[in-house]
Amino acid sequence: MNERISIHPKICHGQACIKGTRIPVHQVVRMFAHGDSVETLLAAFPTRPA
Repeated sequence: MNERISIHPKICHGQACIKGTRIPVHQVVRMFAHGDSVETLLAAFPTRPA
């Protein structure tokens, strides 16, 4: 698994998340798939880790 992705059964029902957050990876992928820009993604998750 990527060092920036974590999976834990007690966090977000075991879904893959951005490490140190509760941001599901599938949500980030979906935003990019729908044409959202990096800037939009960063604005949507202002508390994400650097």
